[in-house]
Amino acid sequence: MKNKLMLLLGLVISFAACRKDRAPEDNLQSPAESTAAKTVSAKGVCTTIQSFSAREGKRVGTTFIHTIEVSYSVKPCNPSQNLGVNIRIYNFNTGELEFEYPGAPLSGKVLYAGAQIGLHRVVIESVDLNTGTLIESQQTVIAVTSQGA
Repeated sequence: MKNKLMLLLGLVISFAACRKDRAPEDNLQSPAESTAAKTVSAKGVCTTIQSFSAREGKRVGTTFIHTIEVSYSVKPCNPSQNLGVNIRIYNFNTGELEFEYPGAPLSGKVLYAGAQIGLHRVVIESVDLNTGTLIESQQTVIAVTSQGA
């Protein structure tokens, strides 16, 4: 009986950990955070976002134009899954959307020129294009400094 209770408690905690309770605009409590509604396949649990990183890029031309470079790779859990990728960059302090790239390719690099000095939250989402369901979301916070990369 005790084992069954522990198993049930573990399932409830696992379910609660996979739920997306806050909007992408909410401030992060830690530098990197991932919210995933993981897909179960024949091989086990599948995450669609294979890699994701963001960093301050080199300044472009004038000293006032800063960039953020985002590298990522997303892979469907099965061949029939039709995925879309959305990339967004927010001002960390105000929550204002600064850059959006809906319908990004499944892998690549994105360069956002025009970032202001300060903290920025970079969000990547994998979405099932057939149903519009959010499959997985990851986010990180980076600092753009006056020195640049």
